[in-house]
Amino acid sequence: MLFKIRSVINNRDILPNVIETYPNDVLGVENEDEFFYFLKEQKYNFICYHATRLTDYEIDSIRSKGLALGSKEMLFEKILNLPSCCDSFKQELIEHVKMQSLRAENTISGSYGFLDWEKDLACNKEFVKYWGGESIYTYYCDNLDNAHFKKIHETLISVSHPCIVLLRVNAYDFERSQKYFYEKIKNYDLKTVSGSVYIEDRIPEVVDVIKLDFEGFDYY
Repeated sequence: MLFKIRSVINNRDILPNVIETYPNDVLGVENEDEFFYFLKEQKYNFICYHATRLTDYEIDSIRSKGLALGSKEMLFEKILNLPSCCDSFKQELIEHVKMQSLRAENTISGSYGFLDWEKDLACNKEFVKYWGGESIYTYYCDNLDNAHFKKIHETLISVSHPCIVLLRVNAYDFERSQKYFYEKIKNYDLKTVSGSVYIEDRIPEVVDVIKLDFEGFDYY
């Protein structure tokens, strides 16, 4: 089956690759400042996505409570909430996180637009291939020729699913993380426009969590 993204958005949501979701009043403006000024005043949002790998528990939690900002405490909680089959290596993962400098502290990172798995400029494949995010999976993913680390990886794969978390990012936060977005949508093939978003100290609304064990996306 195809996941119908249009079925979960509202009339103030913009899908960056679908021109019909943009309000007509912004399509003819002359510059990016004017473009975002209108969208902020009219309270429009951009639908973005966060590529990740999640357990069933995490999927249910994100759907009910939303995402959490990156922190060591959040990562400890992720590890402790793994199923009991992971008990033998939970403490290892916790000790690894304790020694890490977090790569996305107090930040939600994501992407927007065309999800290009071939070029994969945003490295989304890494996030759906390994469970835990960079601050956790760096412990085991570079050592898979070792039987112990391979077993950790295989166990985590068995209890998790590659996922896309759809995010509703308000126009203000989207603008803060962008440069030349309006030039992209004016001058590029809209279907292939893509980029990254980094939202600091705020958590965007979760629209849905999509398991990637299906044929693909359909914007309509």
